[in-house]
This record gives sequence, structure tokens and C-alpha cells, in this order.
Amino acid sequence: MVSSLFADKVVYQVDRKTKEGVRKFNKEVEGEYLGVLDGKTYIRTNNEKLKEINCSDVIVVIDNNEKPIQFDCSENTFTPKTLNELDVKGIKKVYGGGVLITVGSIMLAVQTNNPPAYDNANEVDTAKTFTITAYLLIAMGGILLTIGS
Repeated sequence: MVSSLFADKVVYQVDRKTKEGVRKFNKEVEGEYLGVLDGKTYIRTNNEKLKEINCSDVIVVIDNNEKPIQFDCSENTFTPKTLNELDVKGIKKVYGGGVLITVGSIMLAVQTNNPPAYDNANEVDTAKTFTITAYLLIAMGGILLTIGS
């Protein structure tokens, strides 16, 4: 990896459960060190993702010349870039899951205001199907929102 030869590096501690209990391990992430904001250390990784690490877990930040970078967890040195119009257009809008949840909720609200007559078996079966459909719409909407579709 040629790109990682010239990158900054953040070395930090993580807790891992082992058979003996919880142990601390050192982990490294490479990229462009951005600074500290609200107790978090930020680095843009080589694949262009922003990674935040609890500042208290950071052991050392090393620049691309293998020299330590001084940082203070109590001082905010990172200012995230603000979104411009092109960034906003690139944000994917997700409506499908929200629509399903809304429709399912309205169906349940309507049914609550119009309960079936329990002496009519056909009306009770229709109400059960209606309720099940509403719950399935809500569940499908939640799943779609979770996966971002």
C-alpha cells in the first residue's frame, strides 16, 4: 500500500473481552489526522471515511515523518466542513420505510375508532387481517429504515 506510507497514524487502546477477562489492546488507524473536537480525535482514513476515537483512548498521534503530533483533548482543533449544495444533493433521501410506518399506524388508528362487532365472525376475521396487515407494514417500514432504503 503506497498511500499508507505517507499517512498520519493514530495509536489507541481498545478493550476486548477474553477468556481471562477484559484486556486492553493497541490498535492503529492511518490516514489524515484532523484534530480534536468535543473529546474525540478525528482522522480521515485512506478510504476517505471519517473515524472518531475517544480522545482518552489515544496513546499517540504520529505524522507522516514518524514524529509525534502534540494534541490536547480539552482543546478543540478540528472544525468539520460545512455542507454545500453538492453535498446535500448527494445525501440519499429515504421515504419508503417512513411511508409504510405511517400507513400502518393510520390503519391501526382507524381500526381503534371502529372496533368490530364481536357477534359477527366475518367482521372479526376482517379486523384481524386488517390488524396483521398494519403491523406488517410497520415492521417492513422499520426494516427499510434500518437498512437505509
